[in-house]
Amino acid sequence: MFKQLKKRLLSINMVSITLLMIIAFGSIYFVTYSRTYMEINNDLNHFENFKPEDDKPPRSPELSMKENILPEREVIFVVNLDTDSIIFSTHSSFDAEDAFYEEAVALVQSGENDSYIELDDAKWAYRVVPRKDFYQIFFVDVTSQLNAVSILAYTFLVVFLIMFVMTYIFSNYMTNESIKPIKKAFDKQNQFISDASHELKTPLAIINSNVDVLLNDSSDSEKWLHYIKSEVSRMSKLTENLLYLSQFDDNNLMTSTTDVNFSELCEHVLLGMEAVAFEKRRTLEYTIEPDIIIQGDFEQLSQVLMILMDNAMKYSNENGHISVNLFMSSQVNLTVTNDGPGIPGENIDLIFNRFYKVDASRSQKNGYGLGLAIAASIISHHHGKISCKSTINKETSFFIKLPK
Repeated sequence: MFKQLKKRLLSINMVSITLLMIIAFGSIYFVTYSRTYMEINNDLNHFENFKPEDDKPPRSPELSMKENILPEREVIFVVNLDTDSIIFSTHSSFDAEDAFYEEAVALVQSGENDSYIELDDAKWAYRVVPRKDFYQIFFVDVTSQLNAVSILAYTFLVVFLIMFVMTYIFSNYMTNESIKPIKKAFDKQNQFISDASHELKTPLAIINSNVDVLLNDSSDSEKWLHYIKSEVSRMSKLTENLLYLSQFDDNNLMTSTTDVNFSELCEHVLLGMEAVAFEKRRTLEYTIEPDIIIQGDFEQLSQVLMILMDNAMKYSNENGHISVNLFMSSQVNLTVTNDGPGIPGENIDLIFNRFYKVDASRSQKNGYGLGLAIAASIISHHHGKISCKSTINKETSFFIKLPK
C-alpha cells in the first residue's frame, strides 16, 4: 500500500514540477526566439528603404546610392538584378567574388527557404524587393543571432535534464520523509489493535471458563463469580483507559483549565502515597518548592503523578528509595526517581507507547502498559514535555517540564 502511495505522490510531484519547468523554459525560449526574429525582420525592413537615387537601374557598374541610407551592420550585401535575373551590380560590406553573389541568387531562386539561406558557413536572411525596372535582394548575416537561439535551446535542454534528475532525487527523498509519519501512525494503529485484542482475550477466556464451571457445578458459585467480577473490572479499566487515550488523540477530552497550585497538588498526592510506601517497605522522600502556580487540569495532573509514583513503587528494589523533587526555573520541573533494575537504553524511547512493557513476560498484575502513554498524553495536552533517564541496576528518573 505504501509503495503505491509513494509512487503516486512521486508521480504527481514529478509531473507538476516538469510541467512548470517546461512552461518556464518554453516561455523564455519563445520570447527570445520572437525577439530575435523580430529584430531580423526590422533590419530587413530598414534595408528595403535602401535604393538608387532615381529608382532606375544604374548605367555604370558602380551603384550610385544615397549617403547613410544603409543601416550599419557587420556583414551585409545587396544584389541588383535586371528583369532577366542577371546580376548587373552589387553592394557589399566585404570583398567577395562574383561566384559568391551568383550562388546566393541561385539559392534564393531555388525557393527552398522563404527567408534564409546558408552560404560559406554562414546563415543569411534575405528580402527580395521589386523596383521599377529591376529588383534587389538584400542579404543580412544572422549567423550569430540564430546560433544564439540554438545554443539557448540546447542549454535549456541540458539544464532541464539535470534539473529533472535532481528533482527526481529530491522528490523521492521528500516523498519518503512525507510517508514516514503516515506509515508510523499506520503501524502504531495496527500494533494498538493487536495489543488491545491480546489484552482483552485473556480476561474473556477467564470469564468464559468460570461461566463453564458455574454451569457444571454451582456448589461454590461465590468464588467463580468473584473471579468473573475481577476480570470484568480489569476489562472495564482497560476500555476506560483506551477511551481516555482516544479522546486525547482526537482533542475531544473536555478539561477545565484553571490556576492550579502544583506544589499543593504534589504534596496532596505524596501524602496519600506515604502509607503505600510504608506498606511496600519503600523509603519516600520529597522536596517541594512552595506556591508554584500553573495553568492546567487538577485531576489530570494528579493522575500523572499517581502514574509515576505507582511505577516507582512497582519497579523499585525491595526496601528501595523513591525521591520526588519539584522546583521552578525558567519552567516548572518535576522529577520522580527510584532505584531498581532500570530500563535498557534502546527501550527508553518506547516506554511511552501504548501497551509497551520493557519485560513482556511481566504478569498481568503489573498493568497493561497504558499508564505512561496516558501520562505523556496529559503532559502534551498541557504543553509540557516528559522524558526518562535510566541507569541499569541503579536508578530510573522521569522528568516533567511544564510552562509557568
